[in-house]
Amino acid sequence: PKITGLDTCIWKPLVASCGLDRTVRVWNYVEKTLELMKTFEEEALSIALHPSGLYVLVGFNSRVRLCSILMDDIRPVRDL
Repeated sequence: PKITGLDTCIWKPLVASCGLDRTVRVWNYVEKTLELMKTFEEEALSIALHPSGLYVLVGFNSRVRLCSILMDDIRPVRDL
């Protein structure tokens, strides 16, 4: 899959990526593991990870979506 966005977290060893396969993935770069993956209804074009690692902004063609990063899910909070 083609990666369209990538961002890192300052306070945690996390990298968030998004791609044309409609997924947002959160990776742990120290352990080299995939922590979370969420599939959305449309292609994610850009991504920005909050320095705390608790939130992520995902950019789509029609909107920007704020999501909360939970232990077992990436949950949409608000469309901007």
